[in-house]
Amino acid sequence: ISQGKFYQWQIQDGNRWRNINHDSIIEAHYVTPGAKGITLRKSTYGHIFLDFDKMEVQGRSLKLRRQVSLPLGQTEVYLWYFFDNRRWYEYGNKGSTNTQASMTSQDIENQYQYNAQGFCQFTVGRASYTIKFQVMTQTNTATGMQRRIRRRPKCSFVGKADEVSLPNSALYSGQAVNPFPSSSTGSGTWQFLAEEGRWTDYKHGHGITCSVSSVDIEQNYQQNPQGSMQFTAGGFSYTLDFSRMVQVNSSTRTERSVRRLPAANQGAFKLLGSWSWTFQGDEGVWTEYTRNNVYGIVCSVSSDDIEQNYQQNPQGSMQFTAGRFSYTLDFSNMVQTNNRTKTRRTVKRSPA
Repeated sequence: ISQGKFYQWQIQDGNRWRNINHDSIIEAHYVTPGAKGITLRKSTYGHIFLDFDKMEVQGRSLKLRRQVSLPLGQTEVYLWYFFDNRRWYEYGNKGSTNTQASMTSQDIENQYQYNAQGFCQFTVGRASYTIKFQVMTQTNTATGMQRRIRRRPKCSFVGKADEVSLPNSALYSGQAVNPFPSSSTGSGTWQFLAEEGRWTDYKHGHGITCSVSSVDIEQNYQQNPQGSMQFTAGGFSYTLDFSRMVQVNSSTRTERSVRRLPAANQGAFKLLGSWSWTFQGDEGVWTEYTRNNVYGIVCSVSSDDIEQNYQQNPQGSMQFTAGRFSYTLDFSNMVQTNNRTKTRRTVKRSPA
């Protein structure tokens, strides 16, 4: 593990563990509870999906691990999350029903460290639940209803948002390159969907005076990925809702989509272009999402934009515009819905 970097991602190929170099983008996804895994493209293996829940390469006899080396006396902080109403909530915070569990992330982590093969029990209001660490589920002891849970490390690094590319040597057994240069300013770049479908970085004094920058937003996000924050721009005040990934004008209630681009230095893995997103149009024709499609309609997102949002939360959704209409793309049901007419179209994600 190189200086200034406390983790190293590796793939087991046969009897040998191989370092995944430039693994900052994997780490950025791993600390996000909504990310089930990440797709990489490498000439040695082709398209591969790293499954964080099972710590393996999906569909391959390849294992995955994350090695951690911390200075003496330091320990890594882990957070626990449960899946509720298409969102991941940290234990100790209020869920979709505005109720709070009797145990926090730290309480659950203490139980896990005591017996990683065991279980723990807690209450939310009048309901009682059991967490089973082996299967990573939370079960309502009265109804038997189960929810998925996840254990992820608390984000404690600083990275740099750069263009993501994949060199031929990106995966090999060798020394890992430190992906976090000292000049880094944030582990994610935040953007809002401006007029004419342009994704624009949050910046101080971006045309009009804005009270926050992308770095400010990232700091708030790392403290509570399911929370929200207030800011001002020009003469208006806004709420940025991380759970819905929208910016809301407090006076007019106008909403704009926002997105978070995970940090990656040049030489990291190629996320974009590895997968193609298409919708089923008229007469059953599958059409790829592009900013200017074959029908001459200007779309605010491309296939790459959709893939980035999907990687952040495969069970979530995103907003976009095409022509005069706005749409919701629901990843969990793989459908696109016209927000005004409610017309639904099937979408699919395929290897590019």
